[in-house]
Amino acid sequence: MMSDDDGNGYRKPPKSSQFKKGQSGNPKGRPTGRHRTLPYEKVLGQMITVTEGGVERNITLEEALLQKLLQECAAGNVEIGIALQEVLLNEKCRQQELQDFLTPINLVICPVPKGSVIHHLNVLGITKKLYARQPHAAIKIENWIIELALERLGDRRLTGEEQQVVVAAARNPAKIKWPTWWEVRSW
Repeated sequence: MMSDDDGNGYRKPPKSSQFKKGQSGNPKGRPTGRHRTLPYEKVLGQMITVTEGGVERNITLEEALLQKLLQECAAGNVEIGIALQEVLLNEKCRQQELQDFLTPINLVICPVPKGSVIHHLNVLGITKKLYARQPHAAIKIENWIIELALERLGDRRLTGEEQQVVVAAARNPAKIKWPTWWEVRSW
């Protein structure tokens, strides 16, 4: 039977195979440049087969992804358009760092399909989406912007129909300081 002094046995490896005090278990260390960045080039550089108009062709996954994003953007998806603009600007910066001799390409994508301005108006605090996750969601104009717009009218007066549209679009029409000439007060 072995004694506890020689260091052999269950959970006691031989002293000769143990690391000496102060000695690293990995003396060379991790290789430089390993696992520092995500493998975008490896993943996005893969070739895939795409069929367009009955014709098959091989393109990179990156090119296919950009084509799909452009299609979504053209279809009116504003969020994808904004994200695509950021991706293209970041790619432009990366390309500029890699190849300083290239002249920069000014690419501006401003997708503004019908109704997409609402997102920007919400960001600016001009409109507010009420009941966002409900089927009866509504976008209303903030009171302060209506008051400013009415001040800008000067001597011009709105018709009764125009006044009804403004009242219906207001977030809280009862709290707006309406001008003295304002006729519609149904809220």
